[in-house]
Amino acid sequence: MRTEIPPKLAAVPCLERCPDARFSLQGWIGERLEGVTRQWLRVAPLANPAMLEMFRDRDRTPRRDLVPWAGEFAGKYLIGAVEVLRLTGDSGLRSVLEQFVRELLSLQDDDGYLGPWPRAHRLTGWAPNAGRNGGATWDAWGHYHESDEVPAPVEVAGAARPARFPRRHEAAHHPLLRRARRGGLPGGCVERNGVRRRDPGGGGRRGRGTVTWCE
Repeated sequence: MRTEIPPKLAAVPCLERCPDARFSLQGWIGERLEGVTRQWLRVAPLANPAMLEMFRDRDRTPRRDLVPWAGEFAGKYLIGAVEVLRLTGDSGLRSVLEQFVRELLSLQDDDGYLGPWPRAHRLTGWAPNAGRNGGATWDAWGHYHESDEVPAPVEVAGAARPARFPRRHEAAHHPLLRRARRGGLPGGCVERNGVRRRDPGGGGRRGRGTVTWCE
């Protein structure tokens, strides 16, 4: 059995989530949650199988023609689905998430990579199949959403979690993600928990910026 090592905190949190909280939401809010769960969250993995197939196909040819943010879809789906599951405890959604998380983690490569881009272009900020003529990728963003959210559905849905998948506090030190420091990332300006991403407007390729990590 793997021993869980708690993260080292720079400061004691002011608030913590109640792990055993239960909610009963009714009225129009409850109806909206039920509708979103039934019509989208339960069916999304089957209605949009490319969310995961793009990871499976990353080194196949001919290459998929992908949008720069393609690798974010799975993580963003989990962000929404897990929060709704915490509110509703919906057994059907729980079952869908168990399967989704297991399949997602099975697509992680041996070096820890869990994105849709070819091997030579992982976390470099550019890929030949990002758009028609190649272009910038949001690869580190995809990994950020996954490292932020995969532990949550694992906890909520009960799926097995491999030791090599980094938690959010570990992601900045993961050898694969350290490559992003050297490669640079496409534009935008975001600070959130583990990652600060900046585009000062410099660099040879348009939209290419720098990465710093908040440790």
